[in-house]
Amino acid sequence: MPLCAGTGELATACRRLLAETAADAAPPAPAAPGRTKWSGKPKRPGREGRRMSLASWTILACVVGVVALYACSTATTGTL
Repeated sequence: MPLCAGTGELATACRRLLAETAADAAPPAPAAPGRTKWSGKPKRPGREGRRMSLASWTILACVVGVVALYACSTATTGTL
């Protein structure tokens, strides 16, 4: 396509290239028959509703405690 071609010719060439690219795209390979997405391991009971582990809550409590101590220290001394 020459660079001096008009907008219409360039648009036509772009559409043709996009159509060829879309036609060349291969569909994804189907999954092997008999295989499932999930492993055969059973879920642990009682874990469905829990979002955060005990360790996460402990770390969160420690961070909140440190921030609270800093705020109290800053409030009593009057410095930032």
